[in-house]
Amino acid sequence: MKTLDIGFIGCGGVFNKRHYPTLKRLPRYRIVACCDTNRIKLDKLERDYGIKSTFTDYRDMLQKVPMDIAAVSSPVTTHTQIAMDILDAGLHLFLEKPATFTIEECDRLIEKAKSSPGKLIIGYNKRYMPNIRKAKQALERGELGQIEAVQFLFSTGHRVAELPDWRKERALGGGSFIEESCHILDFWNWYSDKPFNRVCSATSRLGGCDDNPVAFMAENQDGALFQALVSDTLPDQNRFTILGKDKVMRLYTHQFDGFEIQPRGVYDGDLKQRLQNGVKFIRYLPQIGTLWKVGGVYHLSYYYMWKNFHEAITNNVPVLNSLEETRNVQILIKALVDSADQNKWIEINRY
Repeated sequence: MKTLDIGFIGCGGVFNKRHYPTLKRLPRYRIVACCDTNRIKLDKLERDYGIKSTFTDYRDMLQKVPMDIAAVSSPVTTHTQIAMDILDAGLHLFLEKPATFTIEECDRLIEKAKSSPGKLIIGYNKRYMPNIRKAKQALERGELGQIEAVQFLFSTGHRVAELPDWRKERALGGGSFIEESCHILDFWNWYSDKPFNRVCSATSRLGGCDDNPVAFMAENQDGALFQALVSDTLPDQNRFTILGKDKVMRLYTHQFDGFEIQPRGVYDGDLKQRLQNGVKFIRYLPQIGTLWKVGGVYHLSYYYMWKNFHEAITNNVPVLNSLEETRNVQILIKALVDSADQNKWIEINRY
């Protein structure tokens, strides 16, 4: 199995807590260099991880260190130029979500990628979560019947004091419209062939952070309504409910047994359903050992994502997302921001 060398650009919390632990468990990858504008972070990487090639300018890293992949995990406002330079260098590109700050930047990147020999993947890791995959398969089979309503609750539980400054300001790429809602919007773009027609949203400044929390509603082509509450600092919650004409799906994305489909009419707390869930929990127990080895369900999604990227590079298999799909997410983010600022419903076709 070919080992691929990676240089990382942006070495904050996502690199340290997600990417580095995952890549250490995958012998098919080797981190050969890291870049960050903060020299103190780089010194710590040298001490803790033994990474000797560190840079404060990514252009120096690209020029001086041979690598197969350059991975970008810096603030989204920096993504486009860095990504363009990586593609110009002929390297494969891992680009954290959201891919770009604006729709126009995404268009530029799509055009650049067409002439680049490198593979590209966007870091929508939640597509790789087992329960998310089960939900997509069930929806593709039409198990719920026509979708009538959807409710999302998505919050990460970060402490305000732990957030970097850019994460607190919309103008710098922070806030829950940009950083967190993109996951929900990507979910539904991936799940459904019925795109949103219009959206409306509201925003607050909990903890002094822009767009935290945010709430939004959307309507799709069939008239189904979608409701979401998204936050960077509210207690960690990741669940959604999809109400179909025939059945109801409940999904807890970070819970290994958190996927269930119930007949319409079964109420929350139904004794029979609770007993069935208990049996299901016992049946899933053998998976705990595997999950423990990779750090749990959330880390498992990163494991599968990086595995998919390796297979895309070495065996030409497709990745689970594309820049064109990401452009659709950028459009929806723009619509949500405009709705909050203008205090009205926004038609998607205006973009």
